[in-house]
Amino acid sequence: MYCKSCGKTIEDSAKFCVHCGAEQTKKEEKSLTQKLSKMNTLALIGFAISIFSLFIDWYFLISGLGVALSIVGYMQIEKNKESGKRFAFNGIVYGGVSLLISIIYLLTMETTYYVFYTIV
Repeated sequence: MYCKSCGKTIEDSAKFCVHCGAEQTKKEEKSLTQKLSKMNTLALIGFAISIFSLFIDWYFLISGLGVALSIVGYMQIEKNKESGKRFAFNGIVYGGVSLLISIIYLLTMETTYYVFYTIV
């Protein structure tokens, strides 16, 4: 190991540098479970629902739920200093895209329905 102050070689278990006397603190590695415990659950659920809503959507219900949960999760992340901001943001984006697809589908379906019955 090297001293963080003078850069000279010291023992791995040293708490102080034998050359300059600087204190050596080791960076603690966080385990995966510690990292996930700080993850915002609503952001993850909102992201998963938004992804799911791209494939199966029942007229705004699933995509709207995904966007709502992602927004609430994003606000909680800011407030509680948790991780998961990317999941929340992507949940909002994917849910928004799914909402847009649903709106376009409903508008074209209604127009098609109206045109079909006026011709018949």
